[in-house]
Amino acid sequence: TLVCLSHLDAMPHPTEAEKELADLLTVLIENFEEQHYALRKATPVETLAELMDVNGLKQKDLVDIFGTPSIVSEVLSGLSTFDG
Repeated sequence: TLVCLSHLDAMPHPTEAEKELADLLTVLIENFEEQHYALRKATPVETLAELMDVNGLKQKDLVDIFGTPSIVSEVLSGLSTFDG
């Protein structure tokens, strides 16, 4: 299914039928992935930790944003929220 969709996407001038087939395959693939590979929603702390990891940031790098090292520590430990 993915190979077929890749082939259709690579076509320079697909017909209307080929476009419709590509749309249908996309919906089927999305539905399959949602049913079999659903990701749970991350918490704000998990999201922040992931963003820090991806960007190579340490707690000290967030002090300018949160104000103090203790607030950064509280947020990352889940003791305090940062939702405003």
